[in-house]
Amino acid sequence: MPSAPAASERTSVRLAEISVNQAAFDEKIVGVFQFDTEARGKRGSTLILLAEIASSLYVYEQLLDALCAAAERTRQLMSGVDTDPMIRFEKMTQQLNEAVASFLKAEPTPLSWNRVNIFALEVSEHGICLTGVGRMTNLFLQKQGDGSYRSFDLFGSLEQPPELNPEKPFASFICGDFQPGDVFFAGTTNFE
Repeated sequence: MPSAPAASERTSVRLAEISVNQAAFDEKIVGVFQFDTEARGKRGSTLILLAEIASSLYVYEQLLDALCAAAERTRQLMSGVDTDPMIRFEKMTQQLNEAVASFLKAEPTPLSWNRVNIFALEVSEHGICLTGVGRMTNLFLQKQGDGSYRSFDLFGSLEQPPELNPEKPFASFICGDFQPGDVFFAGTTNFE
């Protein structure tokens, strides 16, 4: 049975946030919300919500508040549980969908889902899982054995139904490896 890697051999995940606002008159809500977990005294996974909403109406801020509250509750519940990352992410996705459904039942103001771009990513030592609704710029560079990189559009790989179910906007998710040397960039549509 192989032993666990020494602390110096463990994969380190580094996150960087870059903020650039080219248009002061642009009415958008853009946000990056990060939730870190610790499991039994060691660093666990990091959950990130990325949002770009083409509106500054209060109802969209409230939607983000509901999603962040659900992410925080789920993070607390799952932080001490050793389970498969895909199962953990499936539970988190379910909690996000339930938060949206509850929010929509209580909120009289209708949402225009064509304005909403929200993606949730969970990054851990060796993996990445993601779900989302809408469209955002992204690029996953996976380091190959020969030192070259292979590029992927992870957000574009998500199956999104042609007609969104507002009760379940996070309809699918994908999980995969995230190894040393891999790079993932995700940003608003203005990075294109």
